[in-house]
Amino acid sequence: MPRPRFTLRAVLIVLTIAASGLWWHVDWVRQRRAVIGSALESRESILGGPQPSAPGLLWLFGEEGYALITVIRSSPVRREGFDRLQAIFPEAILFEEDPLPDRGPVGDWPNSP
Repeated sequence: MPRPRFTLRAVLIVLTIAASGLWWHVDWVRQRRAVIGSALESRESILGGPQPSAPGLLWLFGEEGYALITVIRSSPVRREGFDRLQAIFPEAILFEEDPLPDRGPVGDWPNSP
C-alpha cells in the first residue's frame, strides 16, 4: 500500500485552518475569563449552579461551564451586553435581578428579635 503524498501547500493550508480554530477557542476562553474577573471584582454578577461541561473545545483549555449567571440590575449591562454574555456563555441561563437593599445591622430589620 503506497503512502499518501502531500504537498507543502496542502500541509500549510491544513495547519493554518487548525491554528485558526485553536486561536478562536483561546480568544473565547480569554473573553470568558475577562468577564468572570470583572464580575467578581465589581460584584455585579453571581455565577452559580451545577457545573455543566464547557461548550466546544473549551474544556481542553481548562475552562469550566456555568449553569446560571445572575446579573444585578443596577450594573450597566444593556441588552447588547446581555446578548454578548449569552454568546460568551451559551451553556448558562441568564437572569436579571434587582439589587438587595442595604438593610443595615440585623437589629434594624423588621421583625428582628
